[in-house]
Amino acid sequence: YLKYFKWSQDKTRKISTSEKELLEICYNYYEHKWEMLPILNYVLTPLDVTIIGSGPQNKDHHVDVVMTDFMLSVTPSTVRLLTAIAASMNVTPEAEAAEKKQKDYSRIWDKKDLNDCNYWFTQS
Repeated sequence: YLKYFKWSQDKTRKISTSEKELLEICYNYYEHKWEMLPILNYVLTPLDVTIIGSGPQNKDHHVDVVMTDFMLSVTPSTVRLLTAIAASMNVTPEAEAAEKKQKDYSRIWDKKDLNDCNYWFTQS
């Protein structure tokens, strides 16, 4: 949907585009991949974006961007998904404590020669 216009009489080049599905990639990607999804939540509703630019020689360039209403839909499932993503990115202190290697006390009561042991009270 890219339209290119060139007028030579006033030496002005204009490029205009109006693409309704420009931002559909942001919210509608999985609809084409998995058509059998039972529920499809749209975070971003469809919108029209019109970009008009002109750049005459030896003058300032102008770009106009016009959009229809930009509406975000926040549903409980969207909040749950974003919360789960944020939680998986942060490591909790409890998880760090669980990951520490625990000392092996399985042979604590085995007999040892006193010369092989290094206790603070046997130091001189």
